[in-house]
Amino acid sequence: KKEIIDTLVVKENSATVYQLTDSDGKPHGSYNYLFLALGTPSYQDFYNLQGLKNYIHNPYPVVEKLNHINKETRVAIIGSGLTAFDLVNYLSHEKDLKYPMGIFTIIPYFNSLRVPPYQGPALEYSLDKNWIEKERHKNKGVIPLNRMVKVIGKDLKANHIDLAAIREKYDPTDLKGTYRTYFGQDHPELSKLQGYIALLSGNLGDLYMSLSRKDQARYHSDYAAIFSHYQVRLAPDAVSNMYQLMTQDQLFIEPDLMEIKKHENFMLKSASGKSYQADVVINASGFDFNTDRIGDDNPLLKRLLDKGFLLDKDKRGLLVT
Repeated sequence: KKEIIDTLVVKENSATVYQLTDSDGKPHGSYNYLFLALGTPSYQDFYNLQGLKNYIHNPYPVVEKLNHINKETRVAIIGSGLTAFDLVNYLSHEKDLKYPMGIFTIIPYFNSLRVPPYQGPALEYSLDKNWIEKERHKNKGVIPLNRMVKVIGKDLKANHIDLAAIREKYDPTDLKGTYRTYFGQDHPELSKLQGYIALLSGNLGDLYMSLSRKDQARYHSDYAAIFSHYQVRLAPDAVSNMYQLMTQDQLFIEPDLMEIKKHENFMLKSASGKSYQADVVINASGFDFNTDRIGDDNPLLKRLLDKGFLLDKDKRGLLVT
């Protein structure tokens, strides 16, 4: 079958109809609903390695992509997010590597961990769809970011969530600090905060779309990183495994990766002047949401973006109009 690369959006008797065409221009019918189930975006390629031998750009499925790695392989992993933990987990359990794995990153901090779910009384939560509609009406279609922050602050106070104290204890730190913070103790306050964030996440899209462009930019500069730290949670077993490997000299973390060059092998250099060789480099640097490059991987999304059916989220992804 040919790839669907375009759709024509037609208004018929007050209804919207989507007419699909493939790469040969052949029509594939008209539909009342169009679901975009296109998978994840492409991975980022910060060091222009895609296409090089023994560089694994997309590591999934790991059983297939990492099958050729053997005991003598020197492995470097780029990134320190969820994918990096997946890769370390797989390699440490399925491959008896002779050399320590290297985690190379420019962000030497780790997300919060998944703790047991909050089991207490129902949490006070204000920013539901009814609140969003009322605030939009009151503010002529937008909701000021300061207004959202103020209401969230009131909710946290009503739920007896001390955000300052939680951040002092759980804000981003290195692997050693992350391990010492989480293991061997309970986390009732963090559990409650994660419960509130789960409620907030259900309305996050509508809340974001209610912001002005200026407030959207301020959200990304002032709040997005710390919100992601507490929203995207690491599996405790994976963190414990990585920490134990580090203490046993089976893994190391280089937090200031500067460049990667390929000759016979890969040479990874850090800003601190250290150099490392690797036989295989595995990419775990996260998805590429920059819409300037979207046409290289998905011409359908590129055309929908050009037609205004999709909107550019300030080079951070796509929004559906």
